[in-house]
Amino acid sequence: MNYLLLLFSVICCSMQEIVRKRMFLRPDLVKGAEDGCTIAVGVGALLIHLIVSGSKWTGHLATLPYSIFFAVSFMLGTYGIMLAVTCGPLSLSSLIASFGLALPTLYGILFLGERLDPAGIIGLIVLCASMVMVNVQKGTGEKLNLKWLLLALCGFLGNGCATLAQKLHQTAFPGLYTADLMIDAMALVVLFSIAIFLFRCRKDRKKALKISFPYGLGTGSLNGLTNFGMVYLSSRLPAAILYPTASAGGIVLSWLLARVIYHEKLSRIKQIGFFLGFAAVLLMNL
Repeated sequence: MNYLLLLFSVICCSMQEIVRKRMFLRPDLVKGAEDGCTIAVGVGALLIHLIVSGSKWTGHLATLPYSIFFAVSFMLGTYGIMLAVTCGPLSLSSLIASFGLALPTLYGILFLGERLDPAGIIGLIVLCASMVMVNVQKGTGEKLNLKWLLLALCGFLGNGCATLAQKLHQTAFPGLYTADLMIDAMALVVLFSIAIFLFRCRKDRKKALKISFPYGLGTGSLNGLTNFGMVYLSSRLPAAILYPTASAGGIVLSWLLARVIYHEKLSRIKQIGFFLGFAAVLLMNL
């Protein structure tokens, strides 16, 4: 049963970008749809967290700064990956966003005295090689798709900092107030997203929400289910199985879905870079 839930969590994680990319393919898309989508992502994730752990919310004020950090990071990652898949490959965008796990790893090494084993060191080196290879433009060997790269790096930074926020919180309050962290953070995501939407979208607001809300709600629900699955399994499966399987499985599934649904084809050097990135994530999770 635990392994079925792990598979379910991996599928939910991978399907998030598929759902959002589908929205950007609509011919009737209007300005503000991405902001409306982010509102709905927050609503969907908040509803899942309230259903799963709402009874454990305590109103712990000391958790609020971590929730703010998580919310801002989550929004940066959401916007980054959401827009990256509109101008570049979904598979590589998801791969680079998954590299965000390097940030809490580096934080632990630099500030908590944690040690990186040989597999982790090799993983970081391979990650750097992967980052270079997936950005080589076919036919030139040097030119980079800078717009896509910057957006993908926003996804990387946002995802990494959101994970770092969780690590910082659990370092301060081990095993406590996880419901407060996630519920507060998702409520803040909704509020921040509404403010951005009202500021940026001065017309066609109703249409923007009508188009984007179903996609965002689906994505947010998938995000909430993924988080719930990982938290539930963290005490039921060995970390050496859970995290490598979730991270690497999500990358491979995203690649397969991108090939099947959007017929993405990568150049040979990018394919090598992709699988190096897959190996890097796997090594850093061991």
